[in-house]
Amino acid sequence: MSIKFYDFWWPYTDKIKRMMHGVDSAELFIENECVFDAVMRELELLGEATNQLLKGEKFQPFVNVEWRKIVDLRNVIIHEYFGIDAMVVFGAVRYNVPEFEREIIRLAREFKDDVLLKIAFEDSKKMLLRMYRRESIQYLEKIEKIVFN
Repeated sequence: MSIKFYDFWWPYTDKIKRMMHGVDSAELFIENECVFDAVMRELELLGEATNQLLKGEKFQPFVNVEWRKIVDLRNVIIHEYFGIDAMVVFGAVRYNVPEFEREIIRLAREFKDDVLLKIAFEDSKKMLLRMYRRESIQYLEKIEKIVFN
């Protein structure tokens, strides 16, 4: 299992939640072109990271079959962008992304003794520091405390 395999989800779920702050309706989500496009991009990345997770044998006993829907959404975004049902995307962002994040935290806790997970957290923080992503670093530190305590 490579370190890269552990560089998953945290930045994407966090950024989606921050981007959606104050966007309380599907209409606002659809009307705000910058938020809509940025969230779509993060969903693409989240879907790709999830796809890699689903391929990993190490995690199979812990995988929720519902996670495949995130990969499917990514595929629709990538291949059928102009056919996207924005209401469906809004629902996924509003309800499924937070639940997925909680499940990924539970998954990470299962592997909290794996040195590669610890290294991945440190490497992710270094990468985010180079990019001046203060909010993402703070979020990652919060998740790190949850996972390792």
